[in-house]
Amino acid sequence: MSSRRLAPWLVIVVGVVLAASGCAALEEMWASIAGPPPQGDAQREVTDSERRAPILLLHGMAGFDAVIGVEYFYKVPEALTTDGHAVVAAVVDPFNSVARRAEQVATQLDKVLLATGARGAHLIAHSQGGLDARYLISTLGYGDRVLSLTTIATPHHGTLIADAALGWVPNLPAEADYAFALIDKLGHGVTGTDVDLQAQLWGLTRRYVEGTFNPQNPDDPRVRYYSYAGVTQAWPFVDRETVDIVNPGLLASYLTLKALEGENDGMVSVKSARWGAFLGVLAADHMDEVGQPMGATSKAFDHLAFYRALSRFVTGEGPAPRLRNLKAP
Repeated sequence: MSSRRLAPWLVIVVGVVLAASGCAALEEMWASIAGPPPQGDAQREVTDSERRAPILLLHGMAGFDAVIGVEYFYKVPEALTTDGHAVVAAVVDPFNSVARRAEQVATQLDKVLLATGARGAHLIAHSQGGLDARYLISTLGYGDRVLSLTTIATPHHGTLIADAALGWVPNLPAEADYAFALIDKLGHGVTGTDVDLQAQLWGLTRRYVEGTFNPQNPDDPRVRYYSYAGVTQAWPFVDRETVDIVNPGLLASYLTLKALEGENDGMVSVKSARWGAFLGVLAADHMDEVGQPMGATSKAFDHLAFYRALSRFVTGEGPAPRLRNLKAP
């Protein structure tokens, strides 16, 4: 067998060994990733206007507002509305660049602020949505209209999965351009939105995010930045009340990231998800973090309890949710 064919199998085997070897020390692993309780800005009080500010939910790549009645943030808007928050789930192109998606968020945020009379909003973003929000704040100049940004499993330092999806080489072959053009055309026909998958993936690569995006989008001192990471694992013989088991659809990407970048949620590593005040890890894979599929998350993570607690935190009504085994009250 050639080395080219052997490499993927080596990654999988190494990932399985790492997952199994870590099973005996899962509690220590969680504690080391979570780090100390948040300090300083993460605990400061908010103003009355911030308490009344609306919340805007930003979805990630391949995301949606609702498809056949199923929301991306599964039943989260309803739960937060019941708690008294003004909540809007933004609708942006599921397969497009950060720049284009951020422009779409800007238009919707303007409408929300006009409708509510608020001076700013709290943004809660999953995955690529966090980069959209940072571009909105820094490049589009919305730092005066965003009160806080909380990102969940956002690849702030890029993700190896995007590199792999592009078959990362210094220069893609010409055939790749034709392939992406075909995918974009098919994607537009299915979604009815503009599609630029190659630009989207390139914008999530480690080289672009670290070398270009981050220098061009520094934090705005007027905005409070918080972040969470998700952590899952592949070993089945664990306490499922406290430890997540990766969704089968994310197994291959989880094992690859585990072998090459360490702890992750199947799409984004903990190291890449850290930004601003890092508030800890969630016992959840990339799908669990938004309640997918259709609320069937692991026993270790109650996504509705998490978003309710998070919304209370950003609006100054409670502490930041940090428990990996967060359950509804």
